[in-house]
Amino acid sequence: MYYTKRPADAEALLREIVRDHPNLNGVRPFLAMSLSRQAKHDEALAQLTGDVKRNATVDPDIAYAVGSVYALESDPDSAFEWLSRSVALGNGNKPCFEGDPNLKSLRDDLRFGELMKKIAH
Repeated sequence: MYYTKRPADAEALLREIVRDHPNLNGVRPFLAMSLSRQAKHDEALAQLTGDVKRNATVDPDIAYAVGSVYALESDPDSAFEWLSRSVALGNGNKPCFEGDPNLKSLRDDLRFGELMKKIAH
């Protein structure tokens, strides 16, 4: 729903999941993305709890999602920190990095090119 330009629908579904499973921390960054797309910036950042970040330190997909939220929230330093962690944890999905609209704001930054060099071909 989020990637089909229906962030409000994605938000509603993800809020239901979080309500029913509050400890499912891997879902919260996706809720944050949906909130960010709707300019609910404080709510979006509030989803990146300590538990979410703790999970993201060991899971490349969650680290990528956290980095995506920071990219959407115009915080490139934090975005690159988490995206770099994602790559270090084994995320080698270069097409995703290069095509994900969430990362559009980062692609002109020199750090993006450096990060792409770290991903094995």
